[in-house]
Amino acid sequence: MLLASRLLAEVSVSPVDSEFFIGSARTCTYNTNGAQPVVTQQFGSLNFNPPLGLIPLSPVSPSTEAFTNILTKPDGSFLAATVAGDSHIQVGVAIPFFLAKFTGKFFVSGSQQVFFDIYHDDGFVFGMDQDVQRVSGPLVGAPLSGLTTGGLPVMGAFNSSTGPRKSTVVVNFPAAGEYEFEFDYFHCRGLTRTFTVFADQRVVPLLLLTPTPENTLTPTVSPTPTLGTPVHTGSMTPTVKPHDTGTPAGTPPTRTATRTVTPTPTTTPTPTQTPTLGVGFLIGNDRGQPGDTVVVNVDFQPSVSDGRPFGPDEVAVLDAVLDFPQLNFDPTDSDGDGVPDAIVFNPFNDPLLAPFAVSVFNPGTAGANRMLDLEIASAAEDEETLPAGTLMTIAFQIPARSPLGDLLISPVVVRASDGAHNLATVITLKAGVVRVVAAATPSPGPTTPVQVAIDTQGGGCVIHPGDAGGVFLWVLPATLLLARRRAVLRVPRR
Repeated sequence: MLLASRLLAEVSVSPVDSEFFIGSARTCTYNTNGAQPVVTQQFGSLNFNPPLGLIPLSPVSPSTEAFTNILTKPDGSFLAATVAGDSHIQVGVAIPFFLAKFTGKFFVSGSQQVFFDIYHDDGFVFGMDQDVQRVSGPLVGAPLSGLTTGGLPVMGAFNSSTGPRKSTVVVNFPAAGEYEFEFDYFHCRGLTRTFTVFADQRVVPLLLLTPTPENTLTPTVSPTPTLGTPVHTGSMTPTVKPHDTGTPAGTPPTRTATRTVTPTPTTTPTPTQTPTLGVGFLIGNDRGQPGDTVVVNVDFQPSVSDGRPFGPDEVAVLDAVLDFPQLNFDPTDSDGDGVPDAIVFNPFNDPLLAPFAVSVFNPGTAGANRMLDLEIASAAEDEETLPAGTLMTIAFQIPARSPLGDLLISPVVVRASDGAHNLATVITLKAGVVRVVAAATPSPGPTTPVQVAIDTQGGGCVIHPGDAGGVFLWVLPATLLLARRRAVLRVPRR
């Protein structure tokens, strides 16, 4: 086996091969039904639309429409972003609901137990090499076979629709070496999507393998890997492929070539730009039909550091008033903690958010007034700093008689203050949008009843179908031809 140096990382990852399939809002489990992928692409990480604040300086979040991969520097901060697909077809945009299969290898430095934190919206199935021992983790909707679609033993699964959440899967690696993995992921509901994998609460760095003169492979980590642009084939079912300069990384030493991962950075930080001091408050989006329940994220972005105690980079208390005049809110508080069940604080179980809690100042009137008055603070307001990330999710109901189109969730008041009670400037304020779409018209089956009107006039009858989609001329028996009446029949569709 090829060993990864402990100086690099306890867990690192090979280039990640991916296949994307067209999904459906009606199917919220991983099942490609034998379909062919519409996009294939290679990436340098397992970070896709990571939750806000999880990767410092990342320009994307679960609310980003395009499904975007993030490469990181050795310190775990943002390096480059690559959209899944190309200018002709973008996953998440041209394909709003999709399935994805990610395969590659994890390199570990020794026999060890690893906690994989999987941030996901919607679901996943995680499989690994048979030498790896599963310890714990969710098995929601796991395949009955116990295997992934690629035949690897399942280590963990949340094979169902869900809002943003973190699932932790614990495994034992028997020895140092390389281990195959497969993640089957799908997005089937709403406008937020994320799939990001951390190991022991850290980014899993890319491991690039290069041949040595002795015909052996030496692991190296490149802080600025050369990334290749996907190539579009121009067909109706485009296949996006990376430039391949040889055999895949991690092959046995008898091979002498490597594959280089080269996604084109779409966003790069500007170190020389003067930072703007201030905080951001962002409400996510969702979509649904009249009568549906929708869920939106509420994200917070602190200021860049001002180099001084307190200030907008050390917010301790956040107050917000949200207005949603065309949506319904259920104020039910089944556990009596003062927070309606529709509000889920810290959905990703961020340890930096653990000292904080959300308070609702108007739980009894929020539904009637269609307005929420919230505060996020810790028990020791002057000592904790609110981190970047998804603070909470909030569920709303689209009224049964709602008009189609966009309904707003507006932050009408946002106040952020530090431990010295200084107010921070809010430089980014984003309202949430709930897009109401028409319900799909059900397709009639072979025995669907149709209503028709029969006019028996002048020796024949003409049938006017209520929903049969045509006009038919029937000749009836003489007894019926003599009648002059109007009847309504229900006949099965043939």
